[in-house]
Amino acid sequence: MIDAQGNNTDDFGNFIEVEFLYNVDNLDEVIYQTTLSELQDMSPEAISENIFYPELGDQGLPVGETHDLVVQFNFLADVEEDLNQFQGDSLQLEWTFVATQTTGDDNR
Repeated sequence: MIDAQGNNTDDFGNFIEVEFLYNVDNLDEVIYQTTLSELQDMSPEAISENIFYPELGDQGLPVGETHDLVVQFNFLADVEEDLNQFQGDSLQLEWTFVATQTTGDDNR
């Protein structure tokens, strides 16, 4: 996070809500929501349990199938704090996705 004016008294990420809206292929609603700060502190396992497991279960994504996941970011402006401290601020977000494979059938 870049504090443009050097005046932040709180974490900008506390005011950015992250909504994993739906799996486009299955037309579900909100899967999970949290703040950017909380998401940053979550383990990959916790993210998998809350976001991917409810949709895909133990088997995961079937071979040869793809799903699009939509994520929306909302600024939580309806709080009783002085949010002017964040004017001009910016943040850089880096997403890392790790694929794992379980034992399965050899389809050759």
